Amino acid sequence: MANPVPAELSSTEQPGDPCIMVIFGATGDLTRRLLMPALYNLASDGLLPENFAMVAMARRKNSTESFREMMSASIRQFSTSKEFNPRTWQQLVEKLYYLQDNIDNPAAYVALADIINELDKKYQTGGNILFYLATPPSMFGIIATQLHQAGFNTPGPGWKRIIVEKPFGHDLQSASKLNQELLKFWNEDQIYRIDHYLGKETVQNILAFRFSNRIFEPLWSRNFVDHIQLTVTERVGVGVRGAYYDQSGVLRDMIQNHILQMLCYICMEPPTSFHADAICHEKTKLLDAVRIMNPEDVMNNTIRGQYGSGRKADGSTNPGYRHEPGVNPESVTETFAAMKLFIDNWRWEGVPVYVRSGKSMRKKETTILVQFKRAPDVIFRNTPAMDHMEANQLVFHIQPDEGIELRFQAKRPGPSIALQKVNMRFNYGESFKDSPGTGYETLIYDAMIGDASLFSQTELVETAWRIAQPILDTWATSTSDDFPNYAAGSWGPKSAFDLIANDGRKWLELINCETLNRVPLFQPCRKVFLASLMMMLKPEIHAAGEYIVTRGDTGKEMYFINRGEVETLDENDTVIRKLQDGDFFGEIALLLTQARTASVRAKTDCDLFVLEQSDFKRVLRDFPEFARSVMEVARDRYNITASAEDLFDTDTASYLTAT
Repeated sequence: MANPVPAELSSTEQPGDPCIMVIFGATGDLTRRLLMPALYNLASDGLLPENFAMVAMARRKNSTESFREMMSASIRQFSTSKEFNPRTWQQLVEKLYYLQDNIDNPAAYVALADIINELDKKYQTGGNILFYLATPPSMFGIIATQLHQAGFNTPGPGWKRIIVEKPFGHDLQSASKLNQELLKFWNEDQIYRIDHYLGKETVQNILAFRFSNRIFEPLWSRNFVDHIQLTVTERVGVGVRGAYYDQSGVLRDMIQNHILQMLCYICMEPPTSFHADAICHEKTKLLDAVRIMNPEDVMNNTIRGQYGSGRKADGSTNPGYRHEPGVNPESVTETFAAMKLFIDNWRWEGVPVYVRSGKSMRKKETTILVQFKRAPDVIFRNTPAMDHMEANQLVFHIQPDEGIELRFQAKRPGPSIALQKVNMRFNYGESFKDSPGTGYETLIYDAMIGDASLFSQTELVETAWRIAQPILDTWATSTSDDFPNYAAGSWGPKSAFDLIANDGRKWLELINCETLNRVPLFQPCRKVFLASLMMMLKPEIHAAGEYIVTRGDTGKEMYFINRGEVETLDENDTVIRKLQDGDFFGEIALLLTQARTASVRAKTDCDLFVLEQSDFKRVLRDFPEFARSVMEVARDRYNITASAEDLFDTDTASYLTAT
């Protein structure tokens, strides 16, 4: 149920400290797509200081006026605000200035100092300067050194801080070297190593959820938790980032930083406060307890994959990784990885943490699952519930469908003890009315006020690399003869499913609102209705060659293909259509009980989700306001002209009649 936050309580923060922000490499995509929209959002929310200016520095030929024009064109394309305010943008864009020069040119920093001195007087920023390094890591040390030599870090009025973008190093050795270069002239409390995932409200809410709700803390340990899963998948391939990605891979690009940071939030001990040092201390302790793998562990507990050619969600062809621009045609870089980690401390000893991430997957999804141990079933023996006992699950939906969901068992109405999985769900979109951000708003604001709690310190960065380094080393010395081993647009290599299935567990597979919204019947319905439908989905497995639906049989359910491929057959068993991951069939059966007009056969082993007519109508009874739009779609799309009494139960039909 939605509980919108009153506007007067939505923000109590004061604007950031007066400052000049300098962005190195300012003509890149990061500035256009994320940083400028974030600054605009801060200005719209009253959190950008009035005494503020920005200097953009890059090699590309521009003037201040042409740079302002470029940013003005980009902001209308990439702004995340529901309503764009030209006046707010005009006030911001007038504070943007441009300096064209090479970043490794010492004379450029003399010119930069002159501009900053002038702007400091004009805007009264008190000597505060925020340097943002939106450049490749190879330039971090050069910029930090040049800034020091130009006198920016000498004692004087105001603070001086540096924001460093990821990737922070290529391996443990390069990360340590980079830290040494930065710390040679700058103090640890001046360096803000950014991880934009920590700017997401849903990630930050993990700590708030854990430590402000006491009911969960007694359960948060090996005594009650069976296992944890972290999934971060992307629908897109490497695109124009092929040359960079081919030197990186998913372990460096995603797991070593974003996923390990989220693991910290899920599993760390309570900090003594929300002060940056207290949080960083507990995060470092947690990562320090993650078991370091030896080569045998790597071979047994990690899976890597690379996507081949496949099909995008819209049906168009997706090239294989080795055919992407900038990628070596014989590349052995992984675009997918799955692994099993262990945390060797008192709280989590023996609890496996399953991690997976990949490019060119079936859907974009970031979720964290905490699965609890199953309840003893002794009292349910000799009842219908015995065969339907399931473990409780707590799911953090980071993106999309942002929210938190608790799944548990409840008795179904009737005289017998029959159980059904139900849920309680908090949805960000329903409860909070703020416009979505880029994820950088909080991080930039925190850097302005000197709050480093969402940033990484030296020890944390290097501890994360110590976990990843043995995996990288073992992979580098072992062959990947099966690459590519999963099709673009699929769920990844089969071996990733075997990794968790060998332990008697399975990955959390979600049909999200985006997938349900592809069904014309559901398109007029809001997320609250779709979320209830998601809970009704039941998994079903079919081996290759099995008939899922037989022509002439009475249909009372529709199917979603989670993994695999099926064939639709006519009366002569001739294939008339092929469906695969993400497709669906049989939706008319949700409304009308009638004979199937075609057969459906599994071409490969298939994992399906089934939505039964009775469950669909029960959800519709809970949300009768959507019944009319469902009827309209049924009439317009499927030529179903039946009455409300024929399509729905008595309560829903009566609601339609009354309204």
